[in-house]
Amino acid sequence: SPKGDKICFKSKRDGNWEIYVMAIDGQNPLRLTNHPKTDKVPNWSPDSKSIVFTSNRNRGNWDIYKMNIDGQNVVRLTDDLVKDDRASWSLDGKQIAFTSTRELKGLVFISWMQ
Repeated sequence: SPKGDKICFKSKRDGNWEIYVMAIDGQNPLRLTNHPKTDKVPNWSPDSKSIVFTSNRNRGNWDIYKMNIDGQNVVRLTDDLVKDDRASWSLDGKQIAFTSTRELKGLVFISWMQ
């Protein structure tokens, strides 16, 4: 986390790839997502209030999602038949960059109004 006190990671420890958070010392792991599809590549927002991640929970398409750090309020940010992956926040937290297999071939940005 930007505060340096927590780690966000993906794990298959419960039988499916989910996103977890735990203390920096490895204590108190908490599963944030619980979906039969794959959730991966979590990334903290600069203010430590949100996490973006990649999932194929939308008809098997890889899209970018955002959620609170407690796993609540999951919102799909992209909805396309192409693969959107590896989201990362801008330093001010107002945009999210991600890779995509869209015709643009490269980084794509989502403007995020908080």
